[in-house]
Amino acid sequence: MGTSATTRPSYAAEHDHEADRLESLRSYALLDTEPEDLFDDLVLIAARMCGTPMAAVALVDDERVWFKARFGIRRTEVPRGFTFCEQVVARKEPLAVADSRLDPRFRAAADDGVLAYAGVPLVGRDGLPIGTLCVFDTVARQLPDKSVEWLRILAEQVVAHIELRRTDHRAGLADGFETSGLLRPERIRAALDNGELLPWFQPVVDLHTGRRCGAEALLRWEHPEHGPIPPSAFLPVLEATGLILPTGRQVVRRSLAALRSVLDTVSSGSAEGPGFGVSINASAVEIAQPGFARRIIDEIAEQAVPAGAVTIELTETGGPTPIEVLRPELQQLRDAGLRIDADDFGNGHSTLQRLLDLPLTGIKLDLSIISRVPHDVRVARVVQWLVDGAHDLGLSVVAEGVECEEQRLFLRDVGCDRAQGYLFGRPARDLDPGPTG
Repeated sequence: MGTSATTRPSYAAEHDHEADRLESLRSYALLDTEPEDLFDDLVLIAARMCGTPMAAVALVDDERVWFKARFGIRRTEVPRGFTFCEQVVARKEPLAVADSRLDPRFRAAADDGVLAYAGVPLVGRDGLPIGTLCVFDTVARQLPDKSVEWLRILAEQVVAHIELRRTDHRAGLADGFETSGLLRPERIRAALDNGELLPWFQPVVDLHTGRRCGAEALLRWEHPEHGPIPPSAFLPVLEATGLILPTGRQVVRRSLAALRSVLDTVSSGSAEGPGFGVSINASAVEIAQPGFARRIIDEIAEQAVPAGAVTIELTETGGPTPIEVLRPELQQLRDAGLRIDADDFGNGHSTLQRLLDLPLTGIKLDLSIISRVPHDVRVARVVQWLVDGAHDLGLSVVAEGVECEEQRLFLRDVGCDRAQGYLFGRPARDLDPGPTG
C-alpha cells in the first residue's frame, strides 16, 4: 500500500517529528473506523463553500492517506507519496494548488485527474498535524480566494470533534487499567515507593539567546510490566485519592536534587552558565494544603539551591480553587524568592481574575493556542496581546508546545521570553543543562 518511508523519493514530504506525529495520530483511534455523520456533514459543507466536486477529512498515516470522511471520492485511501495532504502535514500550513500538472510533487494526483486543491492542516492539542481538511477539483483553476479561510474555520470543528474522540479513547485506556487493578490506590502507592513514579525533564529555552535556561519536571510512570502509563490515566486517581500529596513531595525532592547536581556542574564551568532553573507543577489541591509553602522552602534549603532557580507552576485539573485559599501559600513562596507561573494559560480555569489577584511572576501559554500560530492570524494577534499585556504587568511569558521553527521565530519576534516543546527536546529522565544550538 504505497511506498514505504525508506524508499520514498527525496522530495516526498515528511514532518520534522514524524514518529511523534504518527504516535499522535494513532492515539485518536480514528484510522479504519466507520463513517460518522458530523465529519460527513463538514466535508459536504467544505465542498459547497469552495465550489468543488470533492472534499475530504484526510488522515496521513505512515504509508497511506486515509479518508475519515469523503465527498465525491470513491476510494477510501490513496498511497501517501506524491499527495497534496502529505505536503500540508509536513509543512503544517495551508496549501492551494491551481494546476497539479505543473508540480512534480503532485504527479500522481495529476495522473488521477485531480488538478486543483486547497487544504489546511488538522492540528491536535499536542501541536502535531495528523491530517487535512481539503477540497479537490478535476478542472485546473484557482479556487476562491477565501477557500483557505473557510477551510480553517471548518477544520476547527473537525479538530474539536477529533479531540473528543481521543478523550473517549483515553478514558477507555484508563478503564482498562482500572479493570486490571493497576489504578487501585494501593498499587499506585506501591509504584511511588518502588520508584516507578519519577520526574522527567523537558528543556526550556530562552528565546532571546537560544540557550537552554531550565527544564520542567513532568511526572511519568514507568511500569515494569505494562511500560509507560499515560498521565491522563493515573493523575486523576492521584488527585481523587490524595496520593497527589506524597507524590508531589517526592517530585519536589527529586527535582531539586537534580537541580543541585546541575548547578554544581554549572559552577564548574561545563554547563550553560548562571540562571538555570527547574519548573515544578503543583495542583491547586496541593497548594491548598496547610504548610505547602513551608515544605517547599525547607526542601530548597536542604538541597541548597537558590530559591530564584525554582518555579512553581500552578495547575488546575479538578476545577477552580478559590483565590483566597491559594493566595497565602503562593505569597509565602514569592516572599521566599520563588517564581510562580500560571500553567496552561488560555485554557481551562486560567482567568484574568487569577492573573490579577494571585502573586504570579509569569504565565505559560497553553499549547492549544501555540499550535495555531503563526498561521491563524486571529490567534497570532491574541498571543501578541497576551505577551504585551503580561509584560505590562511585570510578568514573564513561557510558551509550551513549540514544535517548529516558524513558531519559535514568531514567539521570539512578539517578545515571548521562554519556550519548550519538541523543537527543543522531549522529556527525558535526566536533567540536562547542555546547549540547544
